[in-house]
Amino acid sequence: MKKITYILIGIVSLFVYKESTAQEATAEVNRSSILIGDQINLTLKLAVPASATIVWPDIRDTIIREIEVVTRTKIDTITNEKEEFITYIQTLTITSFDSGYFAVPPFIFLYKTIDEAEYQAIETGALLLEVQTIEVDTSKDIIDIKPPIHVPVSFQEIWPWLVLGLLGLLFMLGIIYFIKKRKKSEPIIQIRKKPVLPPHQIALDALESLKRKKLWQSGKIKSYHTELTDIVRRYIENRFDIQAIEMVTFEILVAMQRTVATDEAKEKLKEMLELADLVKFAKEKPLPDDEEKSMKYAINFINDTIHLIEEVKIPEVKEHV
Repeated sequence: MKKITYILIGIVSLFVYKESTAQEATAEVNRSSILIGDQINLTLKLAVPASATIVWPDIRDTIIREIEVVTRTKIDTITNEKEEFITYIQTLTITSFDSGYFAVPPFIFLYKTIDEAEYQAIETGALLLEVQTIEVDTSKDIIDIKPPIHVPVSFQEIWPWLVLGLLGLLFMLGIIYFIKKRKKSEPIIQIRKKPVLPPHQIALDALESLKRKKLWQSGKIKSYHTELTDIVRRYIENRFDIQAIEMVTFEILVAMQRTVATDEAKEKLKEMLELADLVKFAKEKPLPDDEEKSMKYAINFINDTIHLIEEVKIPEVKEHV
């Protein structure tokens, strides 16, 4: 009989202990006594079953009139090993600017498990906070208030203003420059034009580039003569204002007869163009000497016609007797 009684007492005790530790709310401060204006931490903890729904107390900027809340952390959680209970934790940083003893009232939490229809309240214990003032030695004379300490201005403080001033100055100079250009009808930004080379220089540079390609040496004879004649045709068009690019060889030679080019230059041009036509249209295979001769004739033709001055015919004026 006694054995059964002890077992029942143990079961009841275990049940009571479990019930007492299942839900628990605490409020703790790291110090119960502070100097006026000092700050301490107030930690709130709530332990409830993992399935419970809770309502955290609404804490404003003040707990009571004399105790202010400076900062607060987010509500954190800790779960036990079996994940049966969750402990919610929040830390408040509090202070007071009034001296004396102040009672921190209990914080009330609400919780409800899945099996319960209504919320139940659980509260923390009350706290007592002592706020002390700084002791004043009345035996000493009253000392005057110290004047403000002069702190020299550092470069770190003035550099943003220097940058703003420089940007403002550049902006004003830009406006003045813009107004002056508008009055003179000049472009705001002048772009330098690349100097245009004379026609003979363009042609000679192109012939030199063609030499370096070594087309006819690698068997590309038709491409060689095509590029060679195209260079000479563009030179004739730019130098003599003859539409040589659109003309056949015969038309070019006829048009050149009306220029002041020497007969020797015209003859060199004729031999070069006719050989190119034979290669391009008759598929003739010239000798290596002919390839070099065409290049030589093209260069000589250009050099012979660089300094020619077109003759201007002045109409004759007959005198009337």
